[in-house]
Amino acid sequence: MATTYELIAKNVLGSTSATVTFTSIPQTFDDLCLLISPRSSHGGSDTYLYMKLNGNNTTSNPRYLVGSGSVVSSGTALANFMGWINASAYSGIWSSVEIYIPNYAGSANKSVSATCVSERPTTTAFMSAHAGIYGSSAVTSIEFSANDGSFVAGSSFYLYGITKA
Repeated sequence: MATTYELIAKNVLGSTSATVTFTSIPQTFDDLCLLISPRSSHGGSDTYLYMKLNGNNTTSNPRYLVGSGSVVSSGTALANFMGWINASAYSGIWSSVEIYIPNYAGSANKSVSATCVSERPTTTAFMSAHAGIYGSSAVTSIEFSANDGSFVAGSSFYLYGITKA
């Protein structure tokens, strides 16, 4: 089975922004994939990446699993929590996030999954996996924010539509 990825939209920030939003997402693909390389202006340590679909909290009872190489933990996350991202304290180091939304245009509940990698230079790196269920409406918009600070210039957000042949 051949699968194709088509770039729907991209946003590489030229300046700091509190949110990044994709709107008017076409309903012509099977799935969506987002590739994100963000960093927050927050001066402390890592911060949270939040995602809302259609202006609503992303998932109900989302679960996460995170590991740092020496510590592993899991639990139930906030409804729109999709991972940790590097803060400005770690100059020049960007997080890596991939989010997958299958059957995004369908009327059934849809799973949302994310993998995220962030690091603290010379001390540790974190990898996390997140999963949850989003409601039954088709996804037409996606909004990202950080819980502390804004996204800094250079943060990149790519939205791909996936067609399964």
